[in-house]
Amino acid sequence: KTMTSNRLTILDGGIGHELKLRGISDGTFLAGVLANENCAADNVVESIHMDYLAAGCDVITTNNFVAVPRRMVECGLASDEASSNGRAVSIIRASVDRARSA
Repeated sequence: KTMTSNRLTILDGGIGHELKLRGISDGTFLAGVLANENCAADNVVESIHMDYLAAGCDVITTNNFVAVPRRMVECGLASDEASSNGRAVSIIRASVDRARSA
């Protein structure tokens, strides 16, 4: 599906804020990265994506806002930047697949 200039495109909102609302926060902006690494939080991240899709978003973004080398070092995950980004992509793909089959 392609986007055209004749139609408004709706993007999702802040995943980090939604994580806080759903009880996943460490008091920093690192909660998003930590949620990718925490398998128990996968369902929460996926449900956020699903909620945005159900609300009519055309574009949803991966949960990797702060998954950059400096922040990964702060999380003690310095060597796992690619892994964290890969998990974020896997979670979003699962969300899209579930939304398509619903």
